[in-house]
Amino acid sequence: MGNISRIIVSVIFIQLLHSRLGAAFVSQPPTIKVTANVNGRYFGPRVAEDNTTNNSHLTQQNDNTYIVPSAMGQIVIDCNASYPVMWNLAESDINSEMFPYVHVRTRRFASDLFDATTFNYSTQIILEGPSSTHRFTGNYSCQNTAKRNIRSNVFIYWEGTSLDTLVHSRETITTYLDNTGKVTLPCGISNPKLTFPKLKKQVDRNQRGPFNEIPLNKSVTYNPATGFTLSSLPNPLGVYKCVIDEETTEDIVTILVKNLTSKMTRKQNVTFTYNQETNELVCCTGVGRRAPNIFMMHCDHAVTCQYREHILQPYHYVFQRSSKSKNCASKTVRFYHTVLVRCVGDGIDEYKEMITPVKTSFSPWAFHNKTLKPKIFFSWEQIESQEMVDLEIHPQSQSYNRYDYHSPSDRNNMVLYNNETVEVTCTTSQYYFSEGNYWVIRWKNKTLTAVTERSSLQQYHYLLQSDVLSYTLDPSMEAILCFAPVWNSSVWVIKTQFLYVNETEKPSLLQNETLFFTWVTNETAKEMICESKGTPDPSITWMQGTTEINSNSHNYNVTTTSTKINNTNVVKSVLKVLRVSYSTHGQFVCTSSNYGGSISRSFSITVTEPSSMKTATILLIVSGIVVLILIVLIIVVVRVMKLDQAAIQHLSSVHFKDPATREHAVGADVANTTYDNGKWTNQLIS
Repeated sequence: MGNISRIIVSVIFIQLLHSRLGAAFVSQPPTIKVTANVNGRYFGPRVAEDNTTNNSHLTQQNDNTYIVPSAMGQIVIDCNASYPVMWNLAESDINSEMFPYVHVRTRRFASDLFDATTFNYSTQIILEGPSSTHRFTGNYSCQNTAKRNIRSNVFIYWEGTSLDTLVHSRETITTYLDNTGKVTLPCGISNPKLTFPKLKKQVDRNQRGPFNEIPLNKSVTYNPATGFTLSSLPNPLGVYKCVIDEETTEDIVTILVKNLTSKMTRKQNVTFTYNQETNELVCCTGVGRRAPNIFMMHCDHAVTCQYREHILQPYHYVFQRSSKSKNCASKTVRFYHTVLVRCVGDGIDEYKEMITPVKTSFSPWAFHNKTLKPKIFFSWEQIESQEMVDLEIHPQSQSYNRYDYHSPSDRNNMVLYNNETVEVTCTTSQYYFSEGNYWVIRWKNKTLTAVTERSSLQQYHYLLQSDVLSYTLDPSMEAILCFAPVWNSSVWVIKTQFLYVNETEKPSLLQNETLFFTWVTNETAKEMICESKGTPDPSITWMQGTTEINSNSHNYNVTTTSTKINNTNVVKSVLKVLRVSYSTHGQFVCTSSNYGGSISRSFSITVTEPSSMKTATILLIVSGIVVLILIVLIIVVVRVMKLDQAAIQHLSSVHFKDPATREHAVGADVANTTYDNGKWTNQLIS
C-alpha cells in the first residue's frame, strides 16, 4: 500500500471513529484536591517524586483555602472533571519570579475509547517550593476549557522564609483600567492572619511628590487574596504603593495604573517567518530605525506558554543577529519543539510560540541532517496534529537504539516476522497532548482490538513524553495505532504504524545426526560445523554442558556466515577448538533458533593420548621398575656386608680358653694360635 493510500485509509478511519465521540457530559464544576509533599521535587510527566505525602502540615481554613508552611517542598493541586479542564494561571496572580517552579500536567482516562461519556480529565499544577515560597500565594482557578464560567477555585497562602508580608514585595507592576473603569491592584498578602496593607497614591501624576493614603470605601475594597479593587474612583490613573509598615521600606509594592489604550497597538507590523534555506527565524517590524531584539525561552505546556509576559520579562535568553534589513533580526533555529519568542523593537513588543514537529525535536538524526527542511508552526491553529506525535517500532531482528529517532527510509525497510516481540514507541508533544495514550491493534479483517495492558512511560525530555508498548506480532495484524489525547478537547489524534509481518519457517539442520570425534591432546584447530536454514535466518548458539561458548570463550573461536544455496540462505557456524586438552572432553550442542522454533545437534568428543606417547610411557615405567629393583638389591648387599663386618669386629675382641688343656688363661691372645688335635682353627679373617 502506497503512502497516499495509507493516508486516505487513516483519514477515513479517524472520521468514522470521531463520529462516534459525543460531547462530554458537563454539569458540575471540577473538583480540586490539594496534596503536600514534604520533600517532593518535579521530574516530568507522570512524576511528582519522592511523594512523602503529609497533609497534616496543611491548614485548611475552609473548603477552598489552605495555609502552607514555608518548609513544605512541594504542593500538588489536582483538578478533575468529566470534561477537559485547565488551570487559568492569569487569575492566580503568581509572582513572575515563580514561573520556573510552576509545572502543569494533564491526563485523560478512558474506559471506552469510542465513548466520550466515559472519559475523565485531570490537570495538575505542581508548585515546587524554593526559598521564597510565599510568592506562590494566590488564587488558583481550574475551569472548563470550552466554557470558562464553569470553574472551581482554591486559594493558597504559602508562608515564606522571609519577613515579607506582601506577595509581590519589592516589585513594580503595571496594570490597566478595564473598559468599565475598574482595576485590581495586586497587593495580596501571604497569610490572611497578617496585617492588611495600606494603599497610598502619589499626588503628582508625573511621579513626583508625596503619597497620600486612600481609605477603604465603596469604591476601594480589599481582599487579602487578590489585593485592592478600585471601581468608579475619580482619577484612578497614577502611581500607587501598598505599604505594610511605614518604617519598612522593603515590604512595598509599587503599581502603575494606566489607561487600556496606552498599551502598544503596533503589533500588527511584526512578522515572524522561517527561512528554510538558512534555517533561521526572522522577526521584522516594518517600522523603526533599528533592528529589533529576539528573546527566546522554552515552555513545557500550552498553559504555561500562554502567560508569556510573566515568563519572558524577568527570565530570558537573548539570541539576536541583525540581517541585511535594519528592521529585521534573525536567529538560527535549534529543534527544541516549543519555544516562546519575543520580538522587541521601536514601538513593538510581540510574542509568538514557535513549535517544531516531534520527530525533529531532540533527534540526532534531525540535528545532523543538513538537507532537512522542518516545518515551523507559529500558533495553535497552524499546528498539524500528525506532526505532534511520532510512532516508531523497534524489532528484535535488527539493531536499533530506541532512544534515537530514525529516518523514514530506515523505518520502511524494517522486516518483521510472526511471533517476534517488538517494542513500539509513541512519542507525543506535552505542549499539544495530555498523558493517557492508548494502543489499538487493527487486523487485516478491519476489526479493532484495544490493548488492555498499560504501557510504560519513558520521558525523553520535559517537552516530550513517550509510551512504550511491548507486543508479539501476528501475520493477521495490519497496523498498530496510538491514540494520543489532545489536552484541551475530547479528540484523539491517531498515529498509525503499518505492519508487514512475514511468516516464519522453523529452522532445520543440513546434518542432524550426532557426531562422535576422538581427538588427541595438544592437537590444534579442531572444528565442529553446524549448518541450518529457516525464515528468518536462524541464529546458532553453542553449549558445552551448561556453559555457552562464544568467541570470547577461552580456547574457542566461533564464526558464523550466511551463504545462498539453491536460492535458500544457509547459516553456517563453525566452532574451532584452538588446542585440545582434557577439558575438551564431553558433549557439545549447537542450537539453531528463530521465531518459529529451534533444533539442536550434538557432538561427542573423546580426548586420548597419542600412541607413540603410550610406548614411551611403558618403557619409562619398566625402566623405573628395573632401576628401583637394582637400587633395592644394592641396598640389601650393602646392608649384609655391614652386618658381617660388625660381627667380625666383635669376635676379634673376645679371649678364648681351651677347655681341654687349660693352657691359656682367660683373656690370652689367640688370634694367631693353632690348636692341635684338629679340633678347630681360629684365624683372623682380613
